Amino acid sequence: MHPGTGDARYTIIDEWEGNPRNRHVLGSLCMAHKSAPNSGSCQFYFSLGDQPEFDDKYTVFGQVTEGLEVIEQLAIGNAIRAIAIEGADEEALAAAIARETPRPPTPQEALAAIERERAERAAAKAATAAVPAE
Repeated sequence: MHPGTGDARYTIIDEWEGNPRNRHVLGSLCMAHKSAPNSGSCQFYFSLGDQPEFDDKYTVFGQVTEGLEVIEQLAIGNAIRAIAIEGADEEALAAAIARETPRPPTPQEALAAIERERAERAAAKAATAAVPAE
């Protein structure tokens, strides 16, 4: 397996546990994930052969039904320009989304937040200093 990059800002719950049909065979369409459980998002991979060592680690959510010869020619680094998933259950997909993960702030956003906090502290300090003593 080749590590990819990217994040859709949501995660999908793992579905391999207790699923007897979760078998990595030639043409399986599988959900990649980070090292944490339930961290799949927008990355997937095709199983290019039998990989039983992944059956209890990664969710299989589809199987190539046409064009298996194309899958057999894939290599690391090839770009997949289009894919069609037929028969997808939209309600099941919506239910599988575990949570939206927050996007980390950009450096500009982080600096702006620091500056806001400094300004708020300075304003609070000034307001406290301006209150006359009784």
